Amino acid sequence: MLEFSAETLKELVDILVPFMEDERNRRSFLVLALGTDAPVLQHINWNGSVASFTPQMLDQLANIGGKEAFYAVLEYTKSQVGLEGKERINKVIDQFNLLNFQEIKIALCDCSSDLQKLQQESDYVLKNIRVDVGGFNLPRSDLIANAQKLISEASLIEIVGSSGVGKSALLKTLVEYQQKKGQVLVFSGDRITGTSWSNYAGTLQIQQPLNKLLLALSISSQSAIFIDGIDRIGETGKQAVVKDLLYTLGAVPLSEDGSRHWTVVFSAREENLQNVYGWLDWQVLEQPTRLQVPELTQEELQSIVKHSPRLKPLLYLSQLSPILKNPLMLRLLEDPRMLPNLENLPPLATEIEVSKVWWDRLIGNEGSVSGRDRKSALLRLGKQIIKSPGKHFTVEDALTSESIISLTTDQVFI
Repeated sequence: MLEFSAETLKELVDILVPFMEDERNRRSFLVLALGTDAPVLQHINWNGSVASFTPQMLDQLANIGGKEAFYAVLEYTKSQVGLEGKERINKVIDQFNLLNFQEIKIALCDCSSDLQKLQQESDYVLKNIRVDVGGFNLPRSDLIANAQKLISEASLIEIVGSSGVGKSALLKTLVEYQQKKGQVLVFSGDRITGTSWSNYAGTLQIQQPLNKLLLALSISSQSAIFIDGIDRIGETGKQAVVKDLLYTLGAVPLSEDGSRHWTVVFSAREENLQNVYGWLDWQVLEQPTRLQVPELTQEELQSIVKHSPRLKPLLYLSQLSPILKNPLMLRLLEDPRMLPNLENLPPLATEIEVSKVWWDRLIGNEGSVSGRDRKSALLRLGKQIIKSPGKHFTVEDALTSESIISLTTDQVFI
């Protein structure tokens, strides 16, 4: 956050007043300076006299837009004033130590193509994370509010919980929240490849060095890196990719108040955390702050059943009690074909038994010829993915058009 002395505030107001005479001029000027999608624009009250509006607008820039927005407005103002005005603005830039933003701006231009590729990878990872159960988005309000609070306070956050409990869904929700505040990169433990960042970057066809990419993204005051399923990174070489990322991130200059520009968030199964601690050099940032994702409460489970009444009979099957509070298992059970003959499950069903029912009934279509074809097609695709982890595959690479249509209809592919 930027703080103005009374003298500096007066200087800034004097410089900007000619461009703030009425609401039309104010909007036009700031949109040209910040772009139409700048979040800070949503917080500005455009009414009021020029004398009251201008300092209030500067306060919003400082508190919400941060250095990025503040610098952008000053740079645009320089293009609209004469030599004397430029000199006055440069003195303000010197005072707030914003000169490094000129270097960042240059880096951002050089890295634009690579940043777009990283954004495409982030989008791909997020697209494959489901947050619904049978089309119902469960509003885990308290959990999400706590997570949003933590992300504004901590440099390193670990999202932990049992398998299928909703760790990835929470991570995705946090990404969408954080995207409104700053730059975000998203990686998946299943898709990281290579033996170093340079090697991994080559698979994404990224050319600029990592430190330059992070410098370019550091123009945002609240940037974040998300790694989904960090505990699934088992090979030493792939772990080195993350180590390189965190080590380079640790070398990014601190912000003016001593806090870092970046927050790192990762998800992992709780039982695998000690293995992660064995190789993850988290000391580069700080000791991780834990965010525990619990099983569904009875109230949350009732909300899901209310949306999907077909699940209600399952509440009375004692053998399913260990897994009914697991969102992933509920997604499988929500399909009506899972309901018949569930009494054939063992006294206490686990993820393995329910997944086997899903594989046989939904994928295998009860042993039909088309079901056998679907199983074979998915197994071929799985083998390709295992042989070339991290590579982008399309379903057309391994499946017939008939299988694709059939599996898409059944929402196996989304």
